[in-house]
Amino acid sequence: MRKFTVLSAAAVLVAAGGIASPAVAQGRHGAPHRAHHRTHQSSNWAGYVAGGTHKTVVTTWVNPEVDCSTRGIVSWWDGIDGQDSNTVEQIGVDANCESGSLRYEPWYELYPQDSVYFDEPTEAGDTMTATTTYDGDHRYTMTLADSTKDWSKTFHGTASGDQDVDAEVIVEAIGSGDIPPCPDFGTVSFSKTTVDDRAFAEYGPGKTDLVRDDTQLTATGDLSGGDFSVRWLHS
Repeated sequence: MRKFTVLSAAAVLVAAGGIASPAVAQGRHGAPHRAHHRTHQSSNWAGYVAGGTHKTVVTTWVNPEVDCSTRGIVSWWDGIDGQDSNTVEQIGVDANCESGSLRYEPWYELYPQDSVYFDEPTEAGDTMTATTTYDGDHRYTMTLADSTKDWSKTFHGTASGDQDVDAEVIVEAIGSGDIPPCPDFGTVSFSKTTVDDRAFAEYGPGKTDLVRDDTQLTATGDLSGGDFSVRWLHS
């Protein structure tokens, strides 16, 4: 979706599991816009990022109920690359309030390629698990499962320019051009987060929050093992 410098990348995406034809949207997700502060602040990312080379990130969350009185899109996902590279390999769920009514939209992306949306239903209260894995030779496997509705979808893709230098679990306020306000998502709680089969906290990941015009929009909680939450403060 968003990156300071975009490298050219080719993604060959193959859906496994017999899904309905995915919809390709203009790239929404991607890397953080970071301000230069001692503590990490971003206009679009909140959550945790572990630097270094990683192969697999897994996390679980419950889709929150989003208040669409503020129009915009907020997303939660996990991925590899992003903060220290020009690519991101990622999978998650958007809460889309652009029309003023709420739609939950699952997607995956090999940024800077476009987001690919798929049609499986998900809604507030559903328990989701996302997995992003580097398979070697620029190949990735991304899986999203909704245990409440009992579905799981796996996608395979290749991307050039990837570096596998970060693993992250993120809440993102997204949009094209000027990033729109962040709808009130209440609190998103992530749990059982692992990177390369170890608890996320073991890597000492950096915390980041949404901050725009010196206004803090989110409060990212402390990380305990693989558990943390991101709370909405301001649109």
